[in-house]
Amino acid sequence: MNAVDDNTFDSIVDTDHPVLVVFGNKNNSSCTSMLSQIDGIRSDYSNITFNFCDAAEDVSYDYYIGVYASSLSLVMFKGGKNVD
Repeated sequence: MNAVDDNTFDSIVDTDHPVLVVFGNKNNSSCTSMLSQIDGIRSDYSNITFNFCDAAEDVSYDYYIGVYASSLSLVMFKGGKNVD
C-alpha cells in the first residue's frame, strides 16, 4: 500500500481513476490488522489505487474529510473529490 501524507495527498487523489485512502494509526493493533486484510484484497481490484495515511501524523487532510486518528476510515476519491 502506498503511503500518502499532507505533502502528497492532493497529487495522489486528483486523478481520473478511483483512489482508496485508508486513514488509520500504524501504532494501533486493530488498524494494522485491518490494513493487512485490505492489503490482501488489493490484487482483486487492480483498477483502484490503494493508499495509507497515518492519521496520527498527518492531520490537515484528516480534519478536512472528517476522519480522526482514533479510528480506521476508508475514503474513496476520484477526480480529487470524495466519492459518495
